Amino acid sequence: MPCNHGKGFRLDIPNVDLEQFDDDGEATRVGLLNGFLGPGKFGRMFPDSEKFRPDDADLTELAQVMRDNAPQDPSGDSQIPGGITYLGQFIDHDITGDKTAGFPEIDDVATIEQARSPSLDLDSVYGMGPQMQPELYDPAFPPDRARFLIGKTSPKPSLLGIGLGDAPTLLAHDLPRGPDSTALIGDGRNEENLVIAQTHLAFLKFHNAVMDVTPGPEAPPAGGYDSCCYSRPDGGDTLFHRAQRIVRFHYQWIVLHEFLESIIDPAVLQDVLDNGLKFYELKDGKPYMPVEFSVAAYRFGHSMIRENYGWNRTFNNAGSPALTAAVFKLLFAFTRGGGFQPSGDGTLADTALPSNWVIDWRRFFDFGAGEALLNKARQMNTLISPMMHALPSPSVAAEAPVSLPDRNLRRGSRVGLPTGQDVADAMGLPKLSAAVLGSGAQGPVVKQLGFDVKTPLWYYVLREAEEGGGERLGAVGSRILAETFVGMLKGSPHSYLSDEPGWTPHLGQAPGSFEMSELITMAGEINVLGVGIEG
Repeated sequence: MPCNHGKGFRLDIPNVDLEQFDDDGEATRVGLLNGFLGPGKFGRMFPDSEKFRPDDADLTELAQVMRDNAPQDPSGDSQIPGGITYLGQFIDHDITGDKTAGFPEIDDVATIEQARSPSLDLDSVYGMGPQMQPELYDPAFPPDRARFLIGKTSPKPSLLGIGLGDAPTLLAHDLPRGPDSTALIGDGRNEENLVIAQTHLAFLKFHNAVMDVTPGPEAPPAGGYDSCCYSRPDGGDTLFHRAQRIVRFHYQWIVLHEFLESIIDPAVLQDVLDNGLKFYELKDGKPYMPVEFSVAAYRFGHSMIRENYGWNRTFNNAGSPALTAAVFKLLFAFTRGGGFQPSGDGTLADTALPSNWVIDWRRFFDFGAGEALLNKARQMNTLISPMMHALPSPSVAAEAPVSLPDRNLRRGSRVGLPTGQDVADAMGLPKLSAAVLGSGAQGPVVKQLGFDVKTPLWYYVLREAEEGGGERLGAVGSRILAETFVGMLKGSPHSYLSDEPGWTPHLGQAPGSFEMSELITMAGEINVLGVGIEG
């Protein structure tokens, strides 16, 4: 769609004439955003480590044995709420966007085209702001009071007869959509599956709710609210920018103190916060995206994906009147990013979310009402759901292989990641022994391929977590994540760690605390459809 810059607004990017780009659409705007916010480059946390590039055939063989053959066995569940898995995907889309096509060999990772700013600034939600991307925002409000557009669910109670038809229709609980039903959002990947789409929607509604409780600019706070300078028309302090700052800070708090503390050793995070960074070095004071994080350690979440979920009162395992559980392929089918569900003649059967597919968030985060309904994430280990071995193509896997484990291992090889052992040595951490890595059901293949001695970093991080019980990442994984997240926040001009280090949340039920359950509550999204026979 054409780029609308807004009257009287000038984005000062050297040697760039914005008026040249009216026909170039989203790619140009994302590129301008990334370039304006500073180095969004990829880099290496351990540039002196040897690049490990095993044969593709060996990686495929390893990937094939990384299969969970009992994906429904509750003994493989963790105690982590299932929503953490997809919050992790949402965060990933906010900080990294590798636009590399295929699997080329890359030595200089700084040449990888990065489509996001690695600074936890929610550019995946806000885009370039209401002046530069007004299509994301409600036209009823001027830019200084901008609120997000919210879409409505389908006028049909169900789609193609799938599910119960007793849900109210035209609910304000879908992403906003254009004429072709594509979501009007800052990052199109956030409608890849239905869980992340509903997560993105919760953040849109959270911003709108924060706008309702944010003091106006008539009484500027000490120090001002200097955020999102690329989208304000006059460099001044507006209600929109105050709300945006509050949203960002509460989101960043969630990332550090709910998300990270759920998945890594909290003592490692506290050590980085208290004693500073040891391995993540800012580039001219600005953040970058380490490939050891983006291509290996942060892909731990792929092991946490369930085969199916209790979704809401219509889609769960409780039996009649519920129809079925939300199997993973349905979570792709009911988004535009996943193609929506086609009709018999090949056209889209609908252009919005069916009303009976609105999420019941009580099943994904703990709202303090017990755990009877709560989906638990699978344990962090080297066992990947069978569905992840056959990704939807071409909507997700545009080129072979379609196996997610194979793709992850191959990507790590192509960018020349160090081995897990080399990273442990570089960090001065204890290493997993060859005996441990060569044990278990996968052991014979691991030893045969020599991966017990030189281990691909992604596999090593998962095996380390598995050895610790599967509830948290181990020493190497925890340190990479803690250093990267704290480093990004330290280097961001839009974070509370750099702008106001003593800040604590004020929107939670208790002072100094804030979690996703409270964000969802404030957004009015807990359980729109009401309870079923499960309660």
